Amino acid sequence: LESMHLFWPRAGWLVGLLLVQSLSSIIMMGFNTLFAANPVLVFFLTMIVGTGGNVGGQTVVMAVRKLALGKNVSIGYETLVGLKLCAVLVPVAFIRCWAQQVSTSGSMTVAISVMAVVIIAALLGAGIPKILFRVSIDPAHATPIIQVVMDILGVCIICVTGLLLLGPNTAVEHWKVL
Repeated sequence: LESMHLFWPRAGWLVGLLLVQSLSSIIMMGFNTLFAANPVLVFFLTMIVGTGGNVGGQTVVMAVRKLALGKNVSIGYETLVGLKLCAVLVPVAFIRCWAQQVSTSGSMTVAISVMAVVIIAALLGAGIPKILFRVSIDPAHATPIIQVVMDILGVCIICVTGLLLLGPNTAVEHWKVL
C-alpha cells in the first residue's frame, strides 16, 4: 500500500493522455471522405505515427540525459538530426509503399508524411523536456507526452498531406495492399 502514493500520479497522467489521444479519432472522422476514397492510408497510419513516437522518444531520452548531466539541449541540433534521419526513413517509407504496389502519389503522401513527422518529432522531443525542466516539472514526463502528441500530429499530417496530394474524393488508382 505504501507504493500507492506513486500509483495515483502515474494513473492521473495516463488518464489525461488517454483522453487527449482521443483527438486522433475525432480528426480522422473529419477526414472520413479521404479515408473512404483512399482506405489504404489507414494501413500506413500506424507506421507514420509510430515513427513519430519513436523519433520523439529517442530525442526525449537524449534531451533528458543531457539535462540530468547539466548540459545544454539544442533544439536546432536535434532538428538537424531529424533532417538526417529523414534521409534514411523517407526513402524506406516510399520503397515500402512502392513494394506494396501503391501508386506514386500514394507513396509520396506517405513519404512526405514521414518526413514531416520525423522533423517535428525531433524538434518537440528536444523542446518538451526543456520546457518541463524550466517550469520545474520532471522532464522524464516528456516521454508519454511526446508519444501522444506525435500520434495526434501524425494523424493530422497524413490527413492534410493526403488531402493536398490525393484530394478529398479521389481514390488513388492502383492502391493495393499485398
